[in-house]
Amino acid sequence: MLIKKIAFRALYFCAALLALTVIIAELSPRIVVFALTKLCFSALFIAVLALAGQLRNSLTQSREQKRRTVRNTLWVIFAFYLFNLIWLLYFDGAYDRIASKTDFSTYIALKTNFVPLVTIRRFLSNISNDTYASSAVINLVGNIAAFMPLAFFCPLLISFLRKAWLFIPLLFLSLVGIEGLQLLLRVGSCDVDDVILNFLGALFIYLLMKVPPIQRYAKRLDS
Repeated sequence: MLIKKIAFRALYFCAALLALTVIIAELSPRIVVFALTKLCFSALFIAVLALAGQLRNSLTQSREQKRRTVRNTLWVIFAFYLFNLIWLLYFDGAYDRIASKTDFSTYIALKTNFVPLVTIRRFLSNISNDTYASSAVINLVGNIAAFMPLAFFCPLLISFLRKAWLFIPLLFLSLVGIEGLQLLLRVGSCDVDDVILNFLGALFIYLLMKVPPIQRYAKRLDS
């Protein structure tokens, strides 16, 4: 039992170091973080944190203590995801998330699209013609996947967001607001197709969260 106590504390310490490493690397202008490296560190952080929680729960018989450990672990992972998402959307220079120095009319002409499916069709055409296909795939898959964790964590941790009539409009309005803020700040691009892809990806996960076993698990986390 003593070894397990030392082990889970050591794992929590390692998880904190991993999270801190990612955050410092993101915030430091002198450190270039490749997407794959960031993904690997993030996955390792989640795995180590989850293992620490499992070890901690193996030391207690209290269902309430186990519930709190799982819930707190999920909240920490959710917060880590939100930090990375906000950084990616508004600050990540690797993805052109630097405020444009061009005037607003030039930015509108070069970096915006308000016609649905134009960008999606262009990406699909690039893939079929093998013209910048890898970039097109990354953009399509990335936009679909970007908000999937949000649709997983929100209904799992926030009970009132399990109501579809509330979550779905809030999701859509949030995505529109994010694109609108990018437009106002002239960061990255403002594209209605981003909203469509983000929404479809998040909606898919949200519908999966309606599966009865997941619903029951979410309710057990509340009580």
